Amino acid sequence: MRRIYKNGLYYRVFDIFSNQSTLAHLVTERNNETGDQGLNLSFNTGNNILNITENRKSVVKLFDSPPEKIFFPDQCHTAEVKIADVGTLDQSLQSTDALITNKKGICIGVLTADCVPILLYDPVKSVIAAIHAGWRGTVAGIVNRVINRMVDSFQVHPSDIIAAIGPSISGTNYQVGPEVVDQFRSAFAMDDQLIFSHFTADGRANLDLWACNRQILLNCGVPGDHIEIAGICTFGQNDHFFSARKEGFSTGRFASCIMMV
Repeated sequence: MRRIYKNGLYYRVFDIFSNQSTLAHLVTERNNETGDQGLNLSFNTGNNILNITENRKSVVKLFDSPPEKIFFPDQCHTAEVKIADVGTLDQSLQSTDALITNKKGICIGVLTADCVPILLYDPVKSVIAAIHAGWRGTVAGIVNRVINRMVDSFQVHPSDIIAAIGPSISGTNYQVGPEVVDQFRSAFAMDDQLIFSHFTADGRANLDLWACNRQILLNCGVPGDHIEIAGICTFGQNDHFFSARKEGFSTGRFASCIMMV
């Protein structure tokens, strides 16, 4: 990823999208120097609503071509997928954790603070997706559901998809209980060593959601050289990114956004 400074704000962009002239995207940083909770973009964290509204306006201004509309789903750790269009009502995005669109000028994004944000782009069919993949959504198959919906609704070929896995908690810092370990073992036929490490006597283990979601993308037919992992741990770098596990659930949320222009 590359770090960019514009309009008084820092944000990141993925290298894998850099040569896509019809695509705009960004991952915001927390930018604490901007004031109360920094560049928090979530209305659900107890921060001043007016501040959040202004923060979202600031993000829009980071795009060279401002979005006609920007959508963030009301994330609830589900595997629910919706298609976003100009006429989409915000209320219709409740209990939704992934968005897809084939419309230019429509910016879609997800808000995270340790969970995994995943951005997808098919340059052949001109379709994009933004996914919030926490452990629950990952186990529930949200990535598979998004790609299946892209295939069914827009005739996307998975081999054409370019995928970016954004800043999120790393396997080094993400320990989970035995009940989560069991759910992942039941959901995926993956080698334990691929996604788990540092097992404890009581069955706890460190979970690598980056490796898990990369393998899911591969299983769906996305080529390995079409996948970029940011490799940025939000827990370890919470000076730049919000981390709910380190700071508590009420901390802010940063955005991972994508738009066709």
